[in-house]
Amino acid sequence: MSVVGARVLDDHAFSFWAGLCLPRTVLRDGGTLHDPADGSTVHVVDHPGRPSAVTASGPRDLWQFVESAWNGWRRHHRPRREWLTLTVRADGPQTVDFAAPDGGTTSWLL
Repeated sequence: MSVVGARVLDDHAFSFWAGLCLPRTVLRDGGTLHDPADGSTVHVVDHPGRPSAVTASGPRDLWQFVESAWNGWRRHHRPRREWLTLTVRADGPQTVDFAAPDGGTTSWLL
């Protein structure tokens, strides 16, 4: 069970944030996430007014990544995509960076 339902991934601002937090090989089809790299799969069914039903299989519970991303996104005041910065270097890694209003930063390596 989860208080975070599958429909949160329909929110474009959150789905971008979640995509940064999920393993790069994860694919989404509606309420199902699947990682072909290790066979992990999670299916989430929303129940209005009640926690969503979560069924996970494989070596990792992929929904934990979404729940963690949801908590971080809310903690950072639900940032929109345009609040993030993409840094591209010819001789180094590309990153997406978020500078929180409190001065903290979060970075993701692409």
